[in-house]
Amino acid sequence: MKYLKYVSLVILNWFFPKFSKNITNSYWMKTSKVHSDTSWDRYNFYYSNIKKIMELSGDEAILDAACGTGEITYLFYKDGFNVKGCDFSDFLINKAKTRFPDVEFYVDDLMTLTNTKEKYDKIFINNAIFYLHPKYLNKCFQALYATLKTNGSLYILDWPDFDKRKNVEGKRNSLLTTVLPVYQPTLGGFWYKRKWIKNAAVKSNFRSVEFLDSWTNYRSHAILKKILRGQH
Repeated sequence: MKYLKYVSLVILNWFFPKFSKNITNSYWMKTSKVHSDTSWDRYNFYYSNIKKIMELSGDEAILDAACGTGEITYLFYKDGFNVKGCDFSDFLINKAKTRFPDVEFYVDDLMTLTNTKEKYDKIFINNAIFYLHPKYLNKCFQALYATLKTNGSLYILDWPDFDKRKNVEGKRNSLLTTVLPVYQPTLGGFWYKRKWIKNAAVKSNFRSVEFLDSWTNYRSHAILKKILRGQH
C-alpha cells in the first residue's frame, strides 16, 4: 500500500502539474501560518552569503522574488540597498508589510509577474524555486528574464539538487527519488535537476548559467545572466 501511494503521488505530480502546484502552495501556506519565526541569526547568515554571491556594488535595483515574510528583503533595505519584495501569497505579503512598513512589498506570481512594473538589475529567489513544479520552470524563467534589465542577473538560491539527494537521509531519500524526482511532503517541494534549470535558462535566452554549491549539503545555487561577462 505504501509503494502504491508513492507511485500514485508520482503520477499525479508529474503528469498533472496544476494539481501538484496546488499541493505545494497549500503545504507552504499551512507551514507559514503555524511555524514560529526563524531567528535573526539565521536570516543574517542567509543575507551575508547572498550578498557575497550577488557581488553587489550598492547601485543595483534588486527584487527579492518569493520573499515570504520579508526578513531578507528588510536586511537589504536596512543596509541602504534599492530593494523590493514580492510573493504569490497575500497572507505573507500582508505580514511583511506589517512588520516592515518602510519596505515596498507586493503580491505577484513568479510565472507571470504581471504586477511587477519595473526592470531590475538583479533578482534573487532564495529557498523557494523548488515549490514550483519543474514543468512550469520555462514560463517562470521567461517572466523573470523579461523583468531584468539588459545586463541583469537572476540568482536561484538554495534549491534541493537531485544529484545530491543521497546526502539526505529518511523519506526525502527514498528509493523512488533515485528513479524520478517527486514532491516530498517532508520537503514541501521538488528535487531539481541541474539540466532542467540550464535548459529552461537557455530557452528563455539567458546567455550564461553557472552552478555553485550551497551552504547546505544537499542544495545548490544557480546564477543566470542575460549577457556574457565582458559584453555591454
